[in-house]
Formats: sequence, structure tokens, C-alpha cells
Amino acid sequence: MKILAIRMDKIGDTLMTVPSFRTLRRMYPDAEITALANTYTRPIIERIHSADEILCADEYSHDELVKLLNERHYDMLISLHDFRPASELILELDIPYKMGIQRNSQHNQDVYPQGFVQNRFHYNNLDKMQHEAEYTLEILEHVDAERYQNARTEDFSCPLTAEEKATAAEFWTREAVNSPALFVSPAMGGSGMTLPIEAWAEVLQDFQNAHPDWMILLGCYRPKQAPRDILVDTHLPFDEYVFCQAINDRLQKPATIFANHRSIFHAAAVIQRCDLFLGPSTGTFHLAWTQGTPVVGVFGCEPNHCWQRWGSLKQPHYHFVMNEAKEYIRSGSVIMRTLRRWRYSLYKRQERRKHGKFTPKMLYTTFNATKRKELAALLNQAAADVTQPQ
Repeated sequence: MKILAIRMDKIGDTLMTVPSFRTLRRMYPDAEITALANTYTRPIIERIHSADEILCADEYSHDELVKLLNERHYDMLISLHDFRPASELILELDIPYKMGIQRNSQHNQDVYPQGFVQNRFHYNNLDKMQHEAEYTLEILEHVDAERYQNARTEDFSCPLTAEEKATAAEFWTREAVNSPALFVSPAMGGSGMTLPIEAWAEVLQDFQNAHPDWMILLGCYRPKQAPRDILVDTHLPFDEYVFCQAINDRLQKPATIFANHRSIFHAAAVIQRCDLFLGPSTGTFHLAWTQGTPVVGVFGCEPNHCWQRWGSLKQPHYHFVMNEAKEYIRSGSVIMRTLRRWRYSLYKRQERRKHGKFTPKMLYTTFNATKRKELAALLNQAAADVTQPQ
């Protein structure tokens, strides 16, 4: 049997799909499994050894990819997410069995003839939300319930290599990093939300004042050919390194900046050595808790940003919630809420075209003195918990 498993979005999403890739391999140990991902998520799937081959969608044009996949003559297609570029591709593939998430539209039913309806957007009751990992596992249950029950695993582990650990140790020595250490990853990849620069600076200054013995590492990704002369507005980050530098410039005692230009697992090795992680719901946050580092996560109240769907599944963890989206989601009739969500989605697309990767709407701009105190208290609690003798 030849199986095509698809997850074409971002690092955090792919990390949440690790148990599903492992479960699929255990369901069909003798099958030839091809994973369709992207170049920046490929290392995750390679690390868990659950696919015989990995194809990167961003290395091909749409027509080239359709031709390549149809020439493979797959018996089964399983899409582990509801992603429009993936559905447009899948519609053109000649595969007899296509499992994925249907929505209440004829288009999605045509894309996934064997699919099912899955509601990931409980706007009026976030307590009904499942974790993203559970949503992807449920897709496999609909493929073959009996095989799934016997094969299901919740293993998120991505073991680090000796070279990655050694590189982290070298950084630790070179920068004279001492424990306890707080790793802060303030930037995000565009699908989540984060705090403005001034807010991050205030939070970290509060932490420094309360915990002068802690070291702070500001983490970001910086390609070797980093863009130069990038201006950054206090409300509109364009580049992760510049964003971190702008925060650092506002601290009385500068933090150590970890600008990673290697693989995500080199970053994971540094994070694993830290005592605590702080950041919004993004790939680095998921990298931290899946490596066993205690996390403090900053979340919103929308289904796309809430801790119920994207939080840590390992203890100890601390979830801080920004509540600015709650009134927007819950007020008015069903029709009015739908119209508002549509207008908001349209606005975000327009802002991305206008400003680039980051937009003002991707920042929690209502972070005020009350929220600052709440986050400081949560950070203090987390710091006390992780440093107390076992």
C-alpha cells in the first residue's frame, strides 16, 4: 500500500502532528508512506522516522506537484489539516481514497469523498475545544478505528543529536550563561499573536527586578544572510532579530540574544538547557514543551489562538490569556458574528499585503497595567516552582 500523508503549514502545527505520523506508521507498518510538508518542517518529520519519503511542496510549482504525485499512484491520501492550498492540490489528484476534514460545503466534500465534518471552532464555548494533536489523531480514527485504537500514541518526542547538544553547550560557555535561565521567544510566524515591543520590555524588566539572579535569553531565528537596515516600529515587527534587539535596548540589564541560523533542533537544544520558557503560541513554544522545558505561554481567546487548542500538554505549564477577543467573538447574533469574523479575516489579509509578514492586528495592543501585573505574578510563580528543591 502507498499512502500520502499531508501537513503543509508551519513548525508548531507539524510538531502537534508528530503523534499522528507515528500512529499512522504503527497502523500500517508495511506501507510505503510519503509525507508532503515544507522545507522548514521537513527536519521534524525526518527526526521521527515515520515516513519513507518526504516531499516539500514549496520546492515545486502547483502543476509540477500534481504531475509528480499522480505519477506515484497512491492508494490512500490522508490530509492531517484543513489548509486551502492543500485542498486545491488534492482536488486534482487521482487517488481512490481521500481522507480529510470536510466543511459544510460541496467543495470540501469533493476534495475529501471519504472525509468527515470536524468542528475546530467552538466560538461560544472554548471549553469544548480539543487540543490540536487530538484533532489530527481523530482523522486517523476515521480511516480505520480498529487499527487506530491498537496503534495510537501520544509521543511528541524529537530526540536531539549529540552534535546539537554540543553546539548548545558551546553557546552556553561562550556567552557565560548560568542557571537559572529564562528563554524568551517574543516573535511569531504570522498566524498567531504577540505583545508589542514596549510590553515585552516591561514584562522582562519586571522579571529582572524580581529575579536578579536569573539570566534572560532572547531567542530568534536569523538567516546567515540577514537583511540589513531594517527599521522597526514599536508596534510593528518585521524581522525577528530586530524585534529582539529593540526589546533588549529597552532593558536596564541587556539580555543575551540567541540568534539561531541553524536547524530548529539547535534552538531546541539551547531551550532544553533553560529552566523556563516564555513566549506566545508559536513554533518555538511547542518546541520548548515537547523538549520538556516548563513553559509560560501567552494566548488569546479566539479558537485559533486559545490555550485549549494550542497549549502545553506537559506539566508544569502556565497559560496566560489575553481577553481582548472575547467580546468580539461572543456579542451579537450568529449572523452578525459571522459577518464580523469575515470582515476581520478580510482586514488581516489586506494588512498583510500592505505591511508584509506582520501586521498591527497580530499584536495584543490592549496589554495594560492590570495584564502586566497578572503576567508578572504568573512568571514569578513559575520561576519559584521550577527552582524549588525536588
